[in-house]
Amino acid sequence: LGASTAREKAETGRVEITVVDGTTRKPAPCRVHLKDARGKGQKADKLPFWNDHFVCKGEVALDLPPGKYTVEIERGPEYALFTDSFTLEAGRTKKLGAELKRLFGSAIAGA
Repeated sequence: LGASTAREKAETGRVEITVVDGTTRKPAPCRVHLKDARGKGQKADKLPFWNDHFVCKGEVALDLPPGKYTVEIERGPEYALFTDSFTLEAGRTKKLGAELKRLFGSAIAGA
């Protein structure tokens, strides 16, 4: 079993996504639309997944087959959509940082 696990790791790449609020610089819970080159949504183990996206608390790591991927990250209507694309290589780790920016300035005081 150990040998097959090592082989599987060598045949995949890892993407580590960190999402922060652009104002507070703290991890930002969000929805992540991560798709392969064919447009198929990727699931993250142990995280809620629906249709074409999963949600996370601001940090997630996935082991995926090598290839090209696109990512869209959103956090409600008050934040701008973050988009990016990357190529994942077998046996390598890709670190992706996303800073979500508020569209309408800071939060309303006293709300």
